[in-house]
Amino acid sequence: MHFDNDIYHGYIMKGDLHGAISYVKQFPEQKGLYHRFLDIFERELYISYDVDTELNNILTAYQQYYRDVFYLRIANEQAENKLKERLAKLLGITDEHIELWQVEENYLCDLFANRGLHFLGGRTSGYRGPYIWRTTETVSYDVELPDGIQNYSVKILDGFVMRSWIDYLSFGEIGTSGWANGDGFIHCVKSAWDFESESFRVSLLKHEAQHAKDLEMDKDMPSENLEYRAKLIELIYSKERNLLQKFAGEADGSLKDNGHAMAAYRIMNGFADALGVEEIQPAMVSIDQIQTIAKVLFEDSIKNVLTMRRNELQIKIILSDADKEVIARTILESLPDWFGIPESTEKYIADSKGHPFFCAYADDAPIGFLYLKETGRHTMELAVMGVLKEHHRQGVGRKLFMEAKNEAKRLGYSFIQVKTVQMGRYDIYDDTNRFYLSLGFKELEVFPTLWDECNPCQIYIMAI
Repeated sequence: MHFDNDIYHGYIMKGDLHGAISYVKQFPEQKGLYHRFLDIFERELYISYDVDTELNNILTAYQQYYRDVFYLRIANEQAENKLKERLAKLLGITDEHIELWQVEENYLCDLFANRGLHFLGGRTSGYRGPYIWRTTETVSYDVELPDGIQNYSVKILDGFVMRSWIDYLSFGEIGTSGWANGDGFIHCVKSAWDFESESFRVSLLKHEAQHAKDLEMDKDMPSENLEYRAKLIELIYSKERNLLQKFAGEADGSLKDNGHAMAAYRIMNGFADALGVEEIQPAMVSIDQIQTIAKVLFEDSIKNVLTMRRNELQIKIILSDADKEVIARTILESLPDWFGIPESTEKYIADSKGHPFFCAYADDAPIGFLYLKETGRHTMELAVMGVLKEHHRQGVGRKLFMEAKNEAKRLGYSFIQVKTVQMGRYDIYDDTNRFYLSLGFKELEVFPTLWDECNPCQIYIMAI
């Protein structure tokens, strides 16, 4: 058995640090790499960067977050809270209600800018990690995609200090090499590319140009859908490289918050269906086959996007109690995995009357709803939410919640709470927990027997 970089990098791309370390440990020639992992993640001998002490302390806080979430396997939401607390302490922030994104945008951007550095915070494939660089140069490129040629302005970024978590976990071997974030530019990490290569033309320019087009069409397109379409573009245009092998290493259908892993998983399933096999062997698929199948999958994805645009989502406040009952019954009775106890479902339907009720429509048909109810003078509860299963992971629940949150704030409430089954009990409810955490809810308390011992009640809270 020989050390395979694709396998090793696949573990890193999925954030599976323990898998990467275990794989490396099998190979005596990788002893140095193995001990390098131990130095940082076990012994906490963190990297010191070429910046001043104050900025190094900030970067150490991010390194501690990487250790928490990838090595100690602390839940991401808890690890982010610890990161926020460390940063707040370093920056002298006393506001207990400040969010991590506010710390990054309102404090760290200015702090690094004062040292002549660019700072970009946020998440990459579900995990925090900043991009910090020194210089930017703008160049124009003509980029061909299936629907024609378009000119794009590309920002060439150089002099990186930190390049988020993938770069950190791989000690600079791999990492985000570019992005499009809806600002009209393609951003390119200069050190990651040979500007004369197919890799640059396809995996950077075409990949990110597709992102830019998709974000222009739908600024809220989920990361999984963005990556799925952009990776198909790579497969369509790559003539020199079998990228299917690379995507096979990234694929993991269990990582719901990792757009790259989920997109690669969908691609592998799509290819398996097209080839009529249960599991494909990427190395055995020719470049011509890859390009042909990728074109079909991309065309199908265009049809799906056009259908979603034709059925553009609308959120409406429902005033009629009769309409509320009909909508709630239609949606909840179609979701037996979540609402399988008839008595409870009937109570949810009856309780919808007289409460702020929000419904999502696509092509004039209701596809999801939620309603709020007051639980205290300053607090609203997200009492029930349901979205038709075929519309899951399309941003419907998020848009419903944002409308409800804005209405609760307009009505003068300060908090929203929500109850669900505690994380770790059932897969479908684990997805629900992750959804609430992604909205910004924080864990408040668990009541082990509020419902019953098999369904401990997790309460989340959010200040609005």
